[in-house]
Amino acid sequence: MTKIINLADNYDSEKYTVMRYNSVHHKEWDELVTVSCISHFLFFRNYMDYHSDRFMDHSLLIYKDAKLVALFPANEKNASIISHGGLTFGGLLYGNKIKAIEVIDIFHSIINYYKENEIKKMIYKPSPWPYHTIPAEADLYCMYILNFKLKERHLASSIDFSNKLSLAGGRKNQIQKAKKNNVVIVESDNWEAFVNLLDFVLQSRHGTIPVHNAAELELLKHRFPDNIKLWTAMRDGELLAGVVLYITSTTVHTQYMASSDEGLILGALDLLIKSVMEMYEQTKKYFCFGISTENDGKVLNPGLLYQKESFGARAVVHDIWELEL
Repeated sequence: MTKIINLADNYDSEKYTVMRYNSVHHKEWDELVTVSCISHFLFFRNYMDYHSDRFMDHSLLIYKDAKLVALFPANEKNASIISHGGLTFGGLLYGNKIKAIEVIDIFHSIINYYKENEIKKMIYKPSPWPYHTIPAEADLYCMYILNFKLKERHLASSIDFSNKLSLAGGRKNQIQKAKKNNVVIVESDNWEAFVNLLDFVLQSRHGTIPVHNAAELELLKHRFPDNIKLWTAMRDGELLAGVVLYITSTTVHTQYMASSDEGLILGALDLLIKSVMEMYEQTKKYFCFGISTENDGKVLNPGLLYQKESFGARAVVHDIWELEL
């Protein structure tokens, strides 16, 4: 007869060894990220550490029989652990040989480690499924059985290139307008010009500022030249619109988008988005826009959502979970 286990209480506490990350682990950390089920360049140390002055790193390496089997990117703030506060999302990273029950044991080990180190709260930001190289949502089951509470749920939008929907009629009209007005799409390294435009747009239309400045984006582009691209819509040497792409093995994500007022009138951003989608639809699985929510996900920006859905994108949620330790 098959034995039924209460996974919330029963686990092997001796199976895994948990160690806090420091710079001597840089190489082995990156090697596991490379083969992780969620192999995103955000998790390489050269990305995570660029803003190390702003975040107290408390990432973990998890070993079994002296072999590194999992990583937990995280930072510490006010006796809380966030996975990771400086990244769009985070979560547990592991290779494709790790099974669901092992993930549960690993989570128990991580929680025990943080309790022993006087951490009072964990905030967990799982990586959404379009960034998975294979199905890897055992962590979401862990959230349930270990009594994490859903803290926030944000609504993002993604396009499945294998089942792409048609563009809305209004988008097609704007794209044709941009073409008739000689708008051209070019890759650029002029980060300062783009960030100036982005800063103006965010402040004047949304009352916010970009997370990254031009110097940071230029630094990250230098470190990850194949993963970070700036594409622009130009006319007569004038920047009308731009988009910063974060590119992984599965997904193209629009990290930032901005258009001048003239660019909006001419349909420059519409042409730009359609053009970059066409560049990657044969080599990537998904094209992901950012979230369209505010105030912990409770407020939806319908205009922003419509813009994304009019390109054929549909809903993907970005969750944030919380556990009092």
